[in-house]
Amino acid sequence: MKTNFKLLFLISIALHFSSCSLFLGGGESADNKSHEYTVVRPDEDKTSKWKPLSIENNADIETDLSYQHTENNAFISLNSVCKNTSTTDLQLLTHQLLVGLPSFEKKEQKNTTVDGAEALETTVEIKEKKAKVTIIRTVVFKKGICTYDFMFVVDKKYFNREIVTFTQFVESFHVR
Repeated sequence: MKTNFKLLFLISIALHFSSCSLFLGGGESADNKSHEYTVVRPDEDKTSKWKPLSIENNADIETDLSYQHTENNAFISLNSVCKNTSTTDLQLLTHQLLVGLPSFEKKEQKNTTVDGAEALETTVEIKEKKAKVTIIRTVVFKKGICTYDFMFVVDKKYFNREIVTFTQFVESFHVR
């Protein structure tokens, strides 16, 4: 599988500045993760083009789960951090998740629910050189003391085809 290093760089910037590093302050134990949830993995079907992304060589990317599409390099991740914080503003949490990205245009933002919790779904576009457009969709929510964020990164020409997998991934999420 060919890895899109530019895409991984964008994701590592976003995750570095995401809720996990902001809430943990970067210097605390990294295992403030939620281990009490289930989700249907996009690679469970043997014919799936989604494969777990091996990011062991990149310490800046710390996700609970991440997958990359073997043909188009689309990326799906789930990240959690569990710590008592007063931050419940989903707009602020989304901003913190996207703050490290290059300039982007917000295309859509809507309230939704994930596992019965209020969530905020945001879709942005990043225009790159040579007219390439990358779409990023995030879904951010809090449940108990945990904050969860889902991220989907894909070349615009594959968005409509791959969004189905991301939507199923998010909708399958359940805290035990």
